[in-house]
Amino acid sequence: MKKVLPALLIGIAYVAGCPEAGWAQSATYNRWDARPAAPIKPKPLSVPPLALRLQRGIGQRLANQRRLPADSLFFRYVWGKIRYPAAALRAGLEGQVSVRLTIAADGAVTGAQGAGNKLRQVVANVTPQARAAGEDQMVEEACRVLRGLLFEPAATSTEEVIRVSYLIR
Repeated sequence: MKKVLPALLIGIAYVAGCPEAGWAQSATYNRWDARPAAPIKPKPLSVPPLALRLQRGIGQRLANQRRLPADSLFFRYVWGKIRYPAAALRAGLEGQVSVRLTIAADGAVTGAQGAGNKLRQVVANVTPQARAAGEDQMVEEACRVLRGLLFEPAATSTEEVIRVSYLIR
């Protein structure tokens, strides 16, 4: 068995490298499996069509509890993208974070920054440093998610203040 295995491997290597063998592969392609390259599909545009853009003034509508049916797009987007920051969970923080968005005339969000929060701590014995780190991460996460929004075009740029809620259940 010890002598047969090396001889078998040498035989396979010889036949595979032999161009005269009818079943051997050539240097450029396998004769039986040669196929044209698959066409590269273009990636879809990341900008949603106008029908999927948010109406401006959503922050004010949400604050006044006067939602439009079209605002459901906002909730589906946020619920699908937002993640509860680990530092905020460790600190036991929940509540609302306000974010001020700057929206360009074409509807893209050009800036997002924290505009205050109403957070409460539901866990005792948390250091002030852990609480501050949790608050910062909550604001950063809300800004990250809201930067991906797209609004309807307008004549000028506008600002919106939108609140994002975090709840521990």
